[in-house]
Amino acid sequence: MMVQRKHAAIASLTAALLWPALAQTPRDLKVRNTYRYLERGRYQWTLFIDEDRATLKRIRCVEYTLHPTFPDPVRRICEPEDAFRLSTDGWGEFTILLKIEWGDGRVTRQQYRLDLHSPPGVAFTKPPAAEPGPIRTGNWSRPLGNGQWEWTVFIAADASTLDQIRCVEYLLHPTFPNPIRRVCERGDRPDQAFPLSAQGWGAFDVSIKVDFREGRTRFMKHTLQFGARPPTAR
Repeated sequence: MMVQRKHAAIASLTAALLWPALAQTPRDLKVRNTYRYLERGRYQWTLFIDEDRATLKRIRCVEYTLHPTFPDPVRRICEPEDAFRLSTDGWGEFTILLKIEWGDGRVTRQQYRLDLHSPPGVAFTKPPAAEPGPIRTGNWSRPLGNGQWEWTVFIAADASTLDQIRCVEYLLHPTFPNPIRRVCERGDRPDQAFPLSAQGWGAFDVSIKVDFREGRTRFMKHTLQFGARPPTAR
């Protein structure tokens, strides 16, 4: 009898200790797919996480494991603004494994059965994005001698606005080789984001096109200023 009571007490204590952790475990996410028929039994489909924006922002990446007949069957998507959308095409339905990497370090796993027979319903739409805030332009430069300068042009904005930018395209003077330069690396400084560096002799106006993830585009212009000092690291 005493042994049974001891085991019962241990079980109760274990449940009490585990309950907070179990209560905080993320639930299975809502997953959905749309599709359209192509030809000869082949479908084009899009899979995405059908959750609100607040939930999507808590997720760092989603790793999808497709049927092994797919080339590169493991696809890792880290685009919360696109609801971690994955688009591809194939022939049949199958079970997709999802590994969800949360921003707080947790990892959860779940499954989703690709659906190619129900009415496709509403086409995929991205979660509505917040209106981008102001974007500023700037540059720094340093002399190289013989009238030449090394310079870097960039944009600056708040973190929320930078999160919505996919790439920045700079149009340089036509005397530059490859005058259209596209930068998709944000960098680690919000006050000097999507930087582009080059060298030249004279100042000119740089045309800037900012491409947002949800499809919008903003056009800007920046006049290079020689003599602006390189920023100090911080």
